[in-house]
Order: sequence, then C-alpha cells, then structure tokens
Amino acid sequence: MWFWILVIFIPIIILAILEETIQFMVNRKVFGKSDKPFLIKQKLHHLKNKFRYKKSHSQ
Repeated sequence: MWFWILVIFIPIIILAILEETIQFMVNRKVFGKSDKPFLIKQKLHHLKNKFRYKKSHSQ
C-alpha cells in the first residue's frame, strides 16, 4: 500500500518543484531585463580595473 502511495506522490512532488523553478526563472528573466545592462557595465568596469591593476603591478 505504501509503495503505491509513494509511486503516485513522488512524481507529483517532483513536477511541482520543477514547475516552481521554471516559473522562478521566467519571472527572474522578465524582471531582470532592466538590471542586466547595468550588471554588464559593472562587470566590464571591474574587468578594466583588474587589467589596469595587473599592468601597474607588473610594470
């Protein structure tokens, strides 16, 4: 009896978790579009700073 209950409920739980993660990723992408250009600019700025510091230390 317990075996059949587990066989029925475990896939339902797994599908529910997958559905929640997919919805989270979609919502994050929709709301994150305005933030992405700023994040890319910040990352490029940090990379430039890293290269500048590396050049100054190596010289």
